[in-house]
Amino acid sequence: MPTFFSRLWRHGLIAVIILTVASGLGMASILGDTVEIQYRFPNVTTLFGLSATGVVTAGGVTLNLFDNQHVIVLPDSVQMVGVRDPSTFFQPGSFNGVSVQDLTHPSVFTGFSIDPATTIAAFNLSDVSISGGLLFINYQNLTTPLHSLAQVDFTTGATIPEPATIGLTLLALGLLVYLRQARRART
Repeated sequence: MPTFFSRLWRHGLIAVIILTVASGLGMASILGDTVEIQYRFPNVTTLFGLSATGVVTAGGVTLNLFDNQHVIVLPDSVQMVGVRDPSTFFQPGSFNGVSVQDLTHPSVFTGFSIDPATTIAAFNLSDVSISGGLLFINYQNLTTPLHSLAQVDFTTGATIPEPATIGLTLLALGLLVYLRQARRART
């Protein structure tokens, strides 16, 4: 019949393994990360003078474009919202849009999709790319009337666990080793 300490050791070890694996599997969002949004035109390498940097909260980090549109980086998506009339037409160029970079985890973006809530029919997957850790969203040739939405949902990759998570995991493992040694010393 297993003793209390052997059950504690077994269950504690399982908990430590699950915690350690789960902490390194990846992030569901970029909540709490610092991001930089840059408006680029007429090509992907030319900064057009508008940018915003901030910590991603539930409300996001916003870059105002032309007083009619806002680009908002949320914990799991990027939205471009038409907030006022008149409509804005994004001029053609090799690129007319934004880049989003996660400064906390520079290579976090691993995939993307167009959210079904998108109301701009001409906006599609070919307007989005990931390169060098940056998420690029091209709005060229799009007209964005009042209440329009172009939403890109992104996926993120695995990250290294934070030092606090590693410390708690090591503390729990140390406690389990101590309990195991104490049990052995008694028998």
